[in-house]
Amino acid sequence: MIPGLTARLLLDEDVDPAVAEALRQGGYDALHVVEAARQGLSDDAQLAFAAAEGLVLLTHNRNDFLELAAIWWDQGRHHAGIIHAQHAPVGKLLRLLVTLLDRMTAEEFRNVVLPLEAYRQQRSKDDLQ
Repeated sequence: MIPGLTARLLLDEDVDPAVAEALRQGGYDALHVVEAARQGLSDDAQLAFAAAEGLVLLTHNRNDFLELAAIWWDQGRHHAGIIHAQHAPVGKLLRLLVTLLDRMTAEEFRNVVLPLEAYRQQRSKDDLQ
């Protein structure tokens, strides 16, 4: 983690709130939409909130957010980033998220839509011995 440069996250309704809690316990800045009293709002409203607060949005809702990101791009609107992930156990999501958050700065997420599964944990030399 890079203090001051690590992306802050907003977790969409479809993401288990335990992911946000576990990220915070690991020192990451994560907020679930339920904690922000934003449940039931539209995807556009969630992305607008995330953008205004400088939060990268994590969702399982790949198709809708890919479409929304394209609309925002066409309109010249900017967001802090979107990460879409397949449904998986909390532990697996955490491992992938931490790997991604430790590789990219908040600025590198800006206006980018990423599949979480593309960021597998790399083995260190110690793991291979």
